[in-house]
Amino acid sequence: MQILKLLILTKLKILAAVLLDKRKKYVLRNLIMLFLLSTLLLASYLFFHNLIFRYVVTIEDIGFLLIDRLVNIGFLIFFFMLIVSSFVISLTSLFRSRETEFLFSTPVSDSELFTSKYFDIVIFSSWVILIMALPILYSYAKVRDFGTLEYALTGIIALLPFVLIATSFGTLLAIIVKFVSKYISLRLLILIAVVSFAGFIYMVIEIAQPTQLKIQFTEDFRALNLFINNFQLNSNPFTPNFWFIQCLRALDLHDYSKLFMYAGALITTALLFLSLLYTFVKKIYFNIWLISFGQAKSGTLKEGMTIQPGTGFFSRPTNNPERALLNKDILIFFREPEQWAQLLFILALLALYFINLSFIPEDIEIEQWRTILFIMNFVFCGLILATLSIRFVYPSISLE
Repeated sequence: MQILKLLILTKLKILAAVLLDKRKKYVLRNLIMLFLLSTLLLASYLFFHNLIFRYVVTIEDIGFLLIDRLVNIGFLIFFFMLIVSSFVISLTSLFRSRETEFLFSTPVSDSELFTSKYFDIVIFSSWVILIMALPILYSYAKVRDFGTLEYALTGIIALLPFVLIATSFGTLLAIIVKFVSKYISLRLLILIAVVSFAGFIYMVIEIAQPTQLKIQFTEDFRALNLFINNFQLNSNPFTPNFWFIQCLRALDLHDYSKLFMYAGALITTALLFLSLLYTFVKKIYFNIWLISFGQAKSGTLKEGMTIQPGTGFFSRPTNNPERALLNKDILIFFREPEQWAQLLFILALLALYFINLSFIPEDIEIEQWRTILFIMNFVFCGLILATLSIRFVYPSISLE
């Protein structure tokens, strides 16, 4: 426990040194980052609260039902994004990190080392998603007239275990995949990844059921009543996003018994996944790391060996700097699994984007909703371009 405390304190000191560095370029960098994050949070809050939620609550009979359903689907997407993000970061942090290699050469136990790395995984995989989720949650709190204490209570007993469930599952999945990869070929592993990707998209659509948000304009009150009756948050009751939205609804109704029941479901599920994760860590983590470490070192250049020029198209020597840089990036993409994971994540986002576009009615006449759709399309295109443009410069930020 003393070593774990030392590791965490060291990480905090490093973070403090980065944030409190008084050299001009670092002060300027921190101020720019603070400005960008503050602007993003404020813009997200104004967008969701002023343009969407305040308008939706004015819709008679289904306003609050629609808001609950939108938040429910939003946090379902966040949940799956957290799983994918923590999965990719776990592969890098637990098995391909020089810090991990160094710490294993010191008298630190597997559990203590993993705990310090798990803190990194939770922070690095959730910070960007929380920047998107917190303005939505705060906008919901303002519409529902939550107080500061209620908002803080929701964050502690609902949002924190929600994040821990997703990151624990993603980390556990990374350890299992790394363990199974010893026994199967790379082609089969890629095939499994593609099938899992397709299953991921199917699960999101099946659980979210976005078609239920679509209703044609009608003057038939029987059809409208049927829509309202079928709209009562018809989500899977065994998913964490359902428990999370039920906590919010119970808080709005001041039904604290129901609140603590669903919060208890989130907390106990988080503890269950953490216990499973640490069971796997104690059993197989060190052995898996040893195997992956040996595989990484087996490709290093030994004494007496020479490097032969490549015979492939992208390995041929060239005097053109632009072509050499392009060849280098293409070779890195094919040789490093992290590049495939990032591409898979981008394809998943694009697939969700196009699937959601397919459910948008073509006969939208309300100018406000046309403006909202334009802004969301513009932001998403900017997100994809930013991700692609910095992926070779700042890969971790690109992933988030």
